[in-house]
Amino acid sequence: MTRNSPLLSLVFASLSVLGYGVVAYGLSRENTAALLLTFGLLFAFLWGLQKQALSWKNLFLGGLLFRLIFFLGLPTLSQDFYRYCWDGNLMLMGINPYLHTPNALINLVQFPHASLLYEQMGELSNANHSNYPPLSQYTFQGMALLAQNALLPGLLFLRCVYFIIEGILFLWGKKLLEKMGLSSKLWGWYFLNPLLIVETYGNLHGEGLMLSLFLLGLGFLFQHRFFISGLFISFSIAFKLFPLLFLPLFFFIIPLKKRLLFYSTLGLSLLLISLPFLSATSVANYGKTLFLWFDTFEFNASFHYLIRALSHELVGYNLIKETGKLMPFLLLAVVSFFTLKNKKLNQKQLLTNLLWVCSIYLFSATTVHPWYVINLLGLGVLTGYLFPVVWSATVWWSYSAYGTPKVEESSLLIALEYMAVYGCLFYELWKKPLLKHL
Repeated sequence: MTRNSPLLSLVFASLSVLGYGVVAYGLSRENTAALLLTFGLLFAFLWGLQKQALSWKNLFLGGLLFRLIFFLGLPTLSQDFYRYCWDGNLMLMGINPYLHTPNALINLVQFPHASLLYEQMGELSNANHSNYPPLSQYTFQGMALLAQNALLPGLLFLRCVYFIIEGILFLWGKKLLEKMGLSSKLWGWYFLNPLLIVETYGNLHGEGLMLSLFLLGLGFLFQHRFFISGLFISFSIAFKLFPLLFLPLFFFIIPLKKRLLFYSTLGLSLLLISLPFLSATSVANYGKTLFLWFDTFEFNASFHYLIRALSHELVGYNLIKETGKLMPFLLLAVVSFFTLKNKKLNQKQLLTNLLWVCSIYLFSATTVHPWYVINLLGLGVLTGYLFPVVWSATVWWSYSAYGTPKVEESSLLIALEYMAVYGCLFYELWKKPLLKHL
């Protein structure tokens, strides 16, 4: 294929626009064949665009164009945004969203679209307390404020917030890649990735914003600006809790005299953001809901499904309740190992440790929705590993579960998904990271 061909770049970009238009306005998640075919083609078009070695400016313009396609549409692949708007309306009414489930409030509160939001968020969301951290709740409040007459203005608000933060990250990502000895063009595998675009701007999941805040904080940490680094990383945790896993990994890369500044800034910021929500009941409800991801929910898992199959053979039932109790200790052991194994880290080694901690968490998790892989994708591009990019393509196969009325997963597609991911991972561990050779 000829590199730097304006005509080929235009062809791939135009086909991508068409594909994203189909996802945004023409598909439902029940239409498995069309959905997986469209996703597959979008990744093929991404590969074509990357082969053209687009300039940094064109990467940005292409990413902006693909995102704008979703701005006027309601999410068709996820109903989570209905819960966002529900929580936001509770915030507008001065009600702590962690205190009551929608089932408990539906006959007690009145606000615009309440019945619609309740019906569309689904039975699982209706029955459980909110699992979204405080900073997410503040953005949901802004979303609900603009969605009093119609939902679309609220969705536009959320998408604009996502893009502003992500745009700042895009500009910073170039410098970091070059500092890591990698081509800045590799950022296209993240910024133009269909997983990021569809799940963030189409389905409105917050992992893209959380990762942007975290990586910006990481960039300030690399510049030894520990106060502002602590602020940004606290914002990422206050939006989604996942970066809490990474905090011990920074301990030895931060100079001794600056550790107190970094961790106290981060902790105090988190406390101030969370303070309006804190009560014994809200903390207990949040913890109970959070633990469902360890001992109740199951979706698109890898090692957990192997353990589940073995437990059925050996003891006759699913051991998820028992293994769920062990998961926090496993994660603690993993983080401790990567924290202590090398106390004289450079920046590239830190990024690689972050990648492995994130990978082990996802490989051992009982639930891996497609948007969870966004975290791994960003870290993979920054470290030059290909397997997260492969996973960003194959994780879409999990959407086949929604093609049946009872949400039944395909064992074959899950097996193929993880065979591709683990195959690439083991080869890269044996040889070397492959992303820059793609």
